[in-house]
Amino acid sequence: MKIRPYSSISGYSALTAGALGLACAAGMLAAAPPGPPPGQPVRAAATAASALAPSDTAATAKLVPQDAVLYVELSRPSEILDRFVTPDMLDRLDSVPQIRQFKQSDQFTQLRGVVTYLETKLGTDWRSALRELTAGGVALAVQPGPPTNALLVVRARDAQVLERTHKALVDLIEADAKQKGNPSPVKSREYKGVTAWSLGPNEFHAILGDTLVFCSHQDGMKKVLEMRAGEGSAALTELAGWREAHDRVPAGSAGWAFVRLDAVRQAGAAGPLYAEKSDNPAAALFLGGLPHLLARAPYAVAVATLDDQHLGVRLELPKSDAWPEAYHGFYASEPGHEAALPLHPARTIASLSFYRDIKAIWDVRDQLVTPQVLPRFTELEANVGKILFGGREFGDVLGEFEPRFRIVAATQDYSRAKNVPEIKVPAFALVLELKHPEEFATELVISYNSIIGLANLGLGQQNQPRLIVTSEQHKGFTIQGARFFDRAAGQSAEAASHIRYNFSPACSAAGRYFVIGSTIDVVKDVLDALGDVHAPPQTTPDNVVLEIDGAAALQALAQNHEPLVRQNMLQEGHTREQAEQQINTLLALARLFNAGEVRWTAAPGNMHVDLSIKYQGLPPRKVATP
Repeated sequence: MKIRPYSSISGYSALTAGALGLACAAGMLAAAPPGPPPGQPVRAAATAASALAPSDTAATAKLVPQDAVLYVELSRPSEILDRFVTPDMLDRLDSVPQIRQFKQSDQFTQLRGVVTYLETKLGTDWRSALRELTAGGVALAVQPGPPTNALLVVRARDAQVLERTHKALVDLIEADAKQKGNPSPVKSREYKGVTAWSLGPNEFHAILGDTLVFCSHQDGMKKVLEMRAGEGSAALTELAGWREAHDRVPAGSAGWAFVRLDAVRQAGAAGPLYAEKSDNPAAALFLGGLPHLLARAPYAVAVATLDDQHLGVRLELPKSDAWPEAYHGFYASEPGHEAALPLHPARTIASLSFYRDIKAIWDVRDQLVTPQVLPRFTELEANVGKILFGGREFGDVLGEFEPRFRIVAATQDYSRAKNVPEIKVPAFALVLELKHPEEFATELVISYNSIIGLANLGLGQQNQPRLIVTSEQHKGFTIQGARFFDRAAGQSAEAASHIRYNFSPACSAAGRYFVIGSTIDVVKDVLDALGDVHAPPQTTPDNVVLEIDGAAALQALAQNHEPLVRQNMLQEGHTREQAEQQINTLLALARLFNAGEVRWTAAPGNMHVDLSIKYQGLPPRKVATP
């Protein structure tokens, strides 16, 4: 097979070189009708999609050669279209300045012209066209090179819909070329009993009944057609790892992805991700054995679920062996009792809870980090253990902490503040659980006062306001705090609004817990949220839990609108208008989400991360009736 595409594609033909559905998808931003025309209800397309059950979508993978290292499948694209491409969502996107600007451009006018043309030729609106064209699912695969080939498989409702759409696009491209006095860029050849087409450089496709196959390289298309004819490469579905991953995908999933980690490792790609000894101590502490699994797992799988309120994604690695001793400090010995329930004090933006036995991890540090990093631990031991804890061995100090840690971030209330900083930083607090609170809490208070003293020495040398140590009671708990000097007579407004006034570092011992915060108020709020301070915390089966409140995060960003604009102007060299456009885009996107959650779990047979996003204000799906 030899297809020689035209060297340049102009006008409308350029819009179709990547995928036949691209022109229709452009209509998402257009002022298109909100629903299908009379006589063509959404229900018909939804029924057709449901008739192609998830088990049937393995047919798309049968057209993907076994050497693919990445396979991504959307089982029900129409559900994504119905939930996200709604008039309400399009109105929200119109608030993004870049989108508004694009809709005023000549390129958008061309795109809209293509959409209108296709709607007329197909006798339907673009939403219905997309539902028809993708009713059986969409799959993307990547084959390593050289040359690297991207392969896209699209299953339509039936062959007739696909042929009509293809003919309409070909007619459009040829008419555009003729109008401009150029040769037609459309080329076709027969190969293995199939007509293969090309609309331009790096675009090759073929129609196989109700299925459309795109390739970015000619050899990739040849391999697909040869495999279909029973020659050459075996299909991805014959790979044991793919079948095992496919079996892990629950019914009703919106989509899933498969990555051949064995092939990635053999290619020598992404080596640092699966290096068991890290040159970054923080990464070694946080990743908790992930590189160990990445170095051994044959594959990784991701699954997406979708409903009217949530988008969920699970990332999973299979695990067959027990954890080596070096990783015992990362996971609880008793299953189901890992991280504590996250805390939610007032005005919480984010709440993080995780399990780490830092004493056990410290003892095997030479197995987790590279030799070049070990001197940092020696320095840490000398500075922290001896200076802040009266010469105690640092390992003994770490052994005083229970393995469950909680961190919260919250917006601040400046309504009673004498000095209001221009840049408003959220307050942070760390909650420690102590094994011997009666003795060790006192040592932590002494260490806190030592740190404040050292900070004041440094501030004095820099001629900066120092901290005044305070002590106050809150619901029976003593809070040790420190505040910067209030604004003195003659102090400039700039100094009074300094970023330092976001901080009033504080700590408090409360039963079995010790709370350290960036402000006195956040320590009070955390003490209120702890409940019974003498009881162990309720635990979860998850190793790490992160919860985010979208409304509170948006408030924190909105509080800093003006400083963010000025910072953007200074760092990026933008005009004020450009800077405001970027910041307003960030805020507009933030308004789309209400809450988020991440749960990292080490189960007996796998390690998985669950991500969940809750939409804000999206209306439920509406299905038209005849």
